[in-house]
Amino acid sequence: MPDNYTKNFNLIAGNESRFARRVIYQMRAQHPPPVWHNLIPFKFLIEYIRIRRAISAFENNAMVIRKLSLDAARSILDGESHERVHFDMNEKIKTWLQENELFLQIIHGAQIALAQQFEAHYARLLQADGKNYATLVKSVYPIPPRYREFLEGIAETEKQVDDSVCETISNDDKERQECETRMKNKQRAFSKAREIELQQVYA
Repeated sequence: MPDNYTKNFNLIAGNESRFARRVIYQMRAQHPPPVWHNLIPFKFLIEYIRIRRAISAFENNAMVIRKLSLDAARSILDGESHERVHFDMNEKIKTWLQENELFLQIIHGAQIALAQQFEAHYARLLQADGKNYATLVKSVYPIPPRYREFLEGIAETEKQVDDSVCETISNDDKERQECETRMKNKQRAFSKAREIELQQVYA
């Protein structure tokens, strides 16, 4: 483990927060408020507050798997047993799904698969050398296609999770279509946020 391990953890966590903000801004861009909102200070302030709340809610929900995976990678590198760490992570994922009334084996399994992908990625970044997030990534993924391959793998697993959720919560074709539309909007926002990150890392 490198001497700058704690710094790496903070760099990774900071990037996850930036990613959350980018996703929210991309989702808001898909359904922007009227232009005149930006011309009136009070309306602009309301929009700013809504975005801040959306980012907070997003980090507390949609980013759960990432946070659990990062914590798991850190714990294993700290010397805790793989079995214990993975058991605890899987149980936390299960509890999170139950709290959101989304617990089914197919969804739980897909979320665990996603968590494992992130955990392996974070473990490599935690042990890398670099002064900022971009240099950490380039240390692990020297050329853009390698990092893009990782991001696309994550996107594919996330889509499997989304498909499982829509199949689970939909009572009829109409609800299924509505769910799929929302998921596609989310996936589009994630894709644009990842593309921005890719360009910034390899600028």
